[in-house]
Amino acid sequence: MESKEIEFDSELFKDLKKIADREGFQECLEILSTYNNQKLTLSQDQAQYLTDVLGFEATRLSLKSPYSDEHPNYTEEGADEWADFCQSVVPHAMNCIKRYFDVEEE
Repeated sequence: MESKEIEFDSELFKDLKKIADREGFQECLEILSTYNNQKLTLSQDQAQYLTDVLGFEATRLSLKSPYSDEHPNYTEEGADEWADFCQSVVPHAMNCIKRYFDVEEE
């Protein structure tokens, strides 16, 4: 399977590593171990896997803290965490990945 070296910001790397560490996603940690000097080496399957990890975290945050301030479980902290991840990290990471790979977002 052909691998490509892609540009990947260090903050995005840190965000994905934090998720992988917290959740025990060993495959994600193995993929991230290729990170060097703001570059990440990925195959098509690995690019899809990272896309799935991003989708997992977006879903987890949506379930953890509803974004609507009309919901009884709403918190500003949860809304900020959701917005930071879903409106900043995900689009930036997907932009990096989609420059090189055709992946499906859920």
